[in-house]
Amino acid sequence: RPTRKNITTALKWLVNGASDGDHLFFHYSGHGSQQDDTDGDEMSGKDDTLVPVDYQQAGMISDDELRSILVTNLPKGVRLTVILDCCHSGTALDLPYKIGVDASNMVEVKKKLPHQMKLPSNGDVVMLSGCMDTQTSADAGVGLAGNTQSSGAMTTAFKVTIAKKKDISFHELIIGVRGFLKTQGFQQVPQLSSEHSLNLGDCFMPEWAPPAAAMPPATRLPVRKALSIGINYYVLPAGQGQLSGCINDSDTMIGVLKEVFQFQDSQIRRLRDDRKDMMPTKANILASFRWLTDGAQPGDDMFLHYS
Repeated sequence: RPTRKNITTALKWLVNGASDGDHLFFHYSGHGSQQDDTDGDEMSGKDDTLVPVDYQQAGMISDDELRSILVTNLPKGVRLTVILDCCHSGTALDLPYKIGVDASNMVEVKKKLPHQMKLPSNGDVVMLSGCMDTQTSADAGVGLAGNTQSSGAMTTAFKVTIAKKKDISFHELIIGVRGFLKTQGFQQVPQLSSEHSLNLGDCFMPEWAPPAAAMPPATRLPVRKALSIGINYYVLPAGQGQLSGCINDSDTMIGVLKEVFQFQDSQIRRLRDDRKDMMPTKANILASFRWLTDGAQPGDDMFLHYS
């Protein structure tokens, strides 16, 4: 039975002994709720919760508890994938990164402010939740996407979306599940969040990721290039946007490049607005970017500094 004790025991079993290379998967379908936040880490004043069958006697399981059991002590190199098909689940693991997608499928990544963040985990945690914290997550009747039994709308959306493409990316997945639910008339908006910054083009299920392409062999010896740009904005009147230390910053950085990293003068290009032959105009900056990266090959060392 999914009592509070049995659920927390099973969650501990899931992560116990996890090591580099492991992939853990947790799915929950049931009631989600909220309760008063007791440690002041929620801007809303509410903790998200999972609701065990004995919640009236034993209490609910808060997002603080879920994070403590599943996330906090997860070792580096371990991937934990969590899918929550329940109400009020948007931030149910208190993960710091939340990935938003607008109506045109453009991505916006929001990171919690430092005072809102928990002790970071070394593990790689990704959560797909059924809705925002303020929303409910619906049950779906028989017939949705060919289901012969009742099911959760979010679970069905995930099944339909990932069945179409097993190597689906994070970006494609969140767009797919949201699109499916919207076309079926559901109001809930699934949320994607993570413990560390994601490359949204990466495969959601790492086991299905295509092998990395081999780096082509270099056809010459490695090249080193450095570009330093310092702009004091002498074109502006003093006190109206003019700066005083940016060219000095460029001098400092070039000194570091030469003295610490052993760059040669011939490997360094600089732009600064106190020299007519080095003016940091838009055209000169873009041309210098192209110079920096033109013909790059494996093994090259490139450095860009801007102040």
